[in-house]
Amino acid sequence: MTALQIASGIVQLVGAALFLIGLFRYRKKSILFASAAALQGKVVGLAESGPSVFVSEASEGRMAFREEENIHSGTSLAPVVEFTDPRGKVRRLRGNVASKPPRYSKGETVRLLCPADSPEKAVIDRFAEKWLFETFFFAFGLTLLAVGMVFLVL
Repeated sequence: MTALQIASGIVQLVGAALFLIGLFRYRKKSILFASAAALQGKVVGLAESGPSVFVSEASEGRMAFREEENIHSGTSLAPVVEFTDPRGKVRRLRGNVASKPPRYSKGETVRLLCPADSPEKAVIDRFAEKWLFETFFFAFGLTLLAVGMVFLVL
């Protein structure tokens, strides 16, 4: 067995693992969203991307976020949406995708998918918010599988 064949096998294993992770996450989310209620929420602010800036206050379920005047700060911003879950509790969620310029404005109404039994897993009902990471895992995994196969043939 040559070094190229070994490298090809490793690349294919990593590609297969990424593809399977994407498949597992897709299946899990599909089941979750199948029974989710469609709700309306309101954008109440914009959060900077990065875990160190975005903090949840456990006592009230509130989240720290930047106010509208800080939109041009030079960082990507994700929407912070307030909504009432199916149990009647007011909640806030941070969007999964941050962008510059921000995709949403303060006060904008957005559609959400909220699982009745897991309202903390609510998401904004847009493709990127729901499926961005799964799409990445699928695409990158398939790409590595293809590259590994090409090296195997060489």
